[in-house]
Amino acid sequence: MAWDDCVLCCSLSYLAAFAAGAVVVWLLATRLSIFQRIFFYKTVEGGFEFVYREFQGDYKNVSGVFAEVDRALADCDMLHLAEGPVGIYFDNPSTTAKGKCRAHAGVRVRTADMTKEARAVFAANNLHVCHLPEVECLVTDFPFPSRLALIVAILRVYPAAHANPEITFAGAPMEIYTCCSGPQNRVRFCFPTAAFPPSHPGPLSG
Repeated sequence: MAWDDCVLCCSLSYLAAFAAGAVVVWLLATRLSIFQRIFFYKTVEGGFEFVYREFQGDYKNVSGVFAEVDRALADCDMLHLAEGPVGIYFDNPSTTAKGKCRAHAGVRVRTADMTKEARAVFAANNLHVCHLPEVECLVTDFPFPSRLALIVAILRVYPAAHANPEITFAGAPMEIYTCCSGPQNRVRFCFPTAAFPPSHPGPLSG
C-alpha cells in the first residue's frame, strides 16, 4: 500500500472514530436532557395528603429516607395508596452546612384515601401526615430516565431558579415525581410564590 493510501486510511479511521464518539456524546447528552431548555411557568400544585419522614443532613443522602418511607408503607400494607414521591427542601445547600440541610421526604396520597384508620396506621409506623394545600408555583418539568439524569436536572434547575427574578423562594421548593418506567419518569420542580408548606420547620436558609 502506498504511503498516501495509508495516510488516507488512517485519516478515515480517525474521522469515523470521532464521528462515532460524537454520536455517543450527543445521545448521552440528549438522554440526560442537557439540551432541554429550562422554562418556568405558573401553575397550582398541592392539594393532597403528604406522608413523610423528616431528614437533616447532606441532600445527596435523602434518597435513603424515600426508601425508608416505601419500606414502612409496604410493611403496613399501605404502599398501594402512594401516588408518587414528593420531596420538600427547606435549606439552600450552597449557604447551609451539609449536616444541617432539612427536608421532608415521602409520598403523596389522595385526600379521599386518607381515612382515620389510614392515619392511625401511618402514625403507628412513625410516618408523619399533613395536608399540603394548593399553592401557586413557578414550575419546570424534566424527564429522568436514570438517576444520573435526575442529578443533571437538579444541577441545572436550581441555579436557573436562583437566577430567575420571579422566583423569590417565599416557600420551600418541592419536587413532585411521576414514576412510571424508565424514559416515562418525570420530575416537576415547584417553587411556591407564597409561604409553604404549613409544616414548615423554620425559616428558610438562603
